[in-house]
Amino acid sequence: MKALIIQHELETTPGSTIEWLESKHIEIDLIFGADLSPSQNYEQYDFIILCGGSMNVDQEELYPWLRIEKKHISEFVRSGKKVLGLCLGSQLLAEVLGGSVAQHPYWEVGWQKVKTIDGSELKVFQWHGYSFTPPPKSVVIAHNEACAFQGFSLGENVLAYQFHPETTKEWAKECALDPEIPPGSQFVQTKNEILNDLFYQIEMQKWFFKQLDSFFKIK
Repeated sequence: MKALIIQHELETTPGSTIEWLESKHIEIDLIFGADLSPSQNYEQYDFIILCGGSMNVDQEELYPWLRIEKKHISEFVRSGKKVLGLCLGSQLLAEVLGGSVAQHPYWEVGWQKVKTIDGSELKVFQWHGYSFTPPPKSVVIAHNEACAFQGFSLGENVLAYQFHPETTKEWAKECALDPEIPPGSQFVQTKNEILNDLFYQIEMQKWFFKQLDSFFKIK
């Protein structure tokens, strides 16, 4: 089996998704969104993974390659390939599939509690100022006080998370030291709060890997 990862910037990596793919002996190709070709061939891939990024889905003038990526995402879904979207990736999926994406009333940053459709309640890592409304016929799979739509699924081939379940401890540490942490609100943690809550990453990763096992149907 083979997976294609579309990464949008150096700083926002696939994170622990790489560890999961390698543990399942899945071959990996990685391409940056800016390098996508309109005629890109995807027949060889079983899975498509869309990473996060600091750009927004409505910034096509600034990032013209977003138009190309959106076209490919539509093709991925139409062809029946498994597609996973993480943060920006989830917003791209939402827009392409008929939902909407807009600036959220406030930022959500750091370790925040979410409730999932399976009854789980856990702390996950967040960094977003935009949010989506889910596409028609999709199922909302997570929510919290800050954001009603923290994830959705559509059929058996689309899974999207507004948060960053792929965050590693090192990534969270780098985020904590980012001088551009958005202005504080009840849903934005400080540097020290992010660092003090790093232990939540362990349970989040266990939960994430179980979701990937189920979604990609790999034991």
